[in-house]
Amino acid sequence: MRDCMKQVRNLLKAKIQCIWIDTYEEAEVIKDLKEILNEITGLNLYAWSHTEGLKRLPLTDLEQPEPANTKIMHPRALFDVIREAQEDTAVKREGVYVLRDFHLLNDTHEVKRSLRDLKEYPSKNYNPIVVVSPIINIPVEHEKLFTIVSYDVPSKAEIEKIVNIMTRNINAAIKKGRDFKAPTEAEQRQLVNACIGLTFNEISDVFAKSLVQYKCLSLDAVMEEKIQLVKKAGVLDYVIPRFTFDDIGGNHAFKAWVEEVEDAYSEEAVEFGCEKPKGYLALGVPGTSKSVGAEAIAKKWGIPLLKLNMSKIMNKLVGESERKIEQAFRVAKACAPCVFLWDEVEKMLGGKKSFSA
Repeated sequence: MRDCMKQVRNLLKAKIQCIWIDTYEEAEVIKDLKEILNEITGLNLYAWSHTEGLKRLPLTDLEQPEPANTKIMHPRALFDVIREAQEDTAVKREGVYVLRDFHLLNDTHEVKRSLRDLKEYPSKNYNPIVVVSPIINIPVEHEKLFTIVSYDVPSKAEIEKIVNIMTRNINAAIKKGRDFKAPTEAEQRQLVNACIGLTFNEISDVFAKSLVQYKCLSLDAVMEEKIQLVKKAGVLDYVIPRFTFDDIGGNHAFKAWVEEVEDAYSEEAVEFGCEKPKGYLALGVPGTSKSVGAEAIAKKWGIPLLKLNMSKIMNKLVGESERKIEQAFRVAKACAPCVFLWDEVEKMLGGKKSFSA
């Protein structure tokens, strides 16, 4: 179970009515919810979608899955079912209702009012709603109802488990005569670091593609997957570094600082407890190697260079520019370690003048 799901467990124990989990990994969230509900006895688990309807999910392998009720595909029908369970005075009917991609349906007056009628008033039985969606789109009317939880990507320890399992599977396949190459311990460490920021499904997919294409777990395949992340985001440019510090004249203090920063990122420095520098601000007239310096760092360290394209960020719709910036930082985090270049930042943050009375 991911560490972030401990917060969900505490919210359920506190009987919070509405939880919004921000993630692309529906299956992983449901798997973690099953683990939580095996600890919190008395709560069933239900999954709903607008295309499938409502179905009860088994909490253990011993239970048989039930077919979905296609008569409960509309949100209003779902809310009626939850209300009936909440108000049942004869039997204790409690369960967690997972709503998948509910953000696509929550902007009509009927849905907004129905959810408030359902969750703003006390009820006998506890039947919380858990929305699982990659987009946080909570109407103003529901902002006070929901608690937001970000479902983190797998931790380094979890990725190590995935790599170890894949390595064992490859060794078993080699014994059966398959033409694979198992990663060494050093290569396993490199793969773990390279996969940080990817989801569980992305890691599984990239390893499967790597075995087909390279007959091994290749770092190149992982980097290709991260390039795909950048392309799909549509707000960042993936730049292949062309320049080195030999192409930059002067800037001796900057070059010396980069050498110190490189040492601070080493495993020895991390074990010693050295703080990692977060970045730097380059100021100067055109032609003083501000952008080229970022390329040289990426070239020297052998990591991707991501460039934030301001023309793709700015949008006339209210809140859309902010959403794209958030998306850009999320992709950059997923591609870490990388060099993130925010070029000509003054074009977005400048142009404002404040006056004091």
